[in-house]
Amino acid sequence: VRMNDGARRVMLLQRPEAAAIFRENLRLARRFLAALAKKKITGFSVRFLNTILDGLESSSSREFDFREEATAIRRAENVYQSLNESMREALSGWRFEVPSVVSDFSNGTHFVVTERAVGVPFHKLAPEVQRVVGPKIAEAVLRSFFEHGWVYPDPHVGNFLVDVANS
Repeated sequence: VRMNDGARRVMLLQRPEAAAIFRENLRLARRFLAALAKKKITGFSVRFLNTILDGLESSSSREFDFREEATAIRRAENVYQSLNESMREALSGWRFEVPSVVSDFSNGTHFVVTERAVGVPFHKLAPEVQRVVGPKIAEAVLRSFFEHGWVYPDPHVGNFLVDVANS
C-alpha cells in the first residue's frame, strides 16, 4: 500500500469468508471422523483427532481477530530485539528486524498495517549467503523458544527476508 506521504506499507487482510470456511471444514472433518468410527475403521484414534479438532476450534477465534495478530507482531519485535542483543557476537554484524505495526491504520479485527520489510527471501539468496545467515536464523528460532518461551508460528524461508546490503 502506498500512503499519501509516499511511504510504502503492507496491509495484512483477512478474507471475509475465512472464519465461515474454517468452521465448515471443521464440521466436515467431524462428520468424516464420525463415519469412520461408525464403520469401525481403526488404525488411528478418532478420539485423539476429535481432541485436536476441539483445540483448533477453541483457538480459532484468536486466528480470526487481527488484534491478536498485531499483538503477536509486537511480541516478535521484542523477542528479536532481545536476540539482537544476546546474539550480538554470533550475528557478526547481522541483525533481525520485524516490521512494526502502524497503529494509526490498523482496525484490528480484519486488517493490520505494518511497515514494509526490505530484503530477499532466504531461498533466493546466493548459496554462500545462505550458508552464512541460515545458521543465525536457526539459532534465533531455537533461542526464541528456549530463552523467551515464544514460538514463531510460520518459520518458512519466504518469511525471512535478508537485506544483504545492510546485514
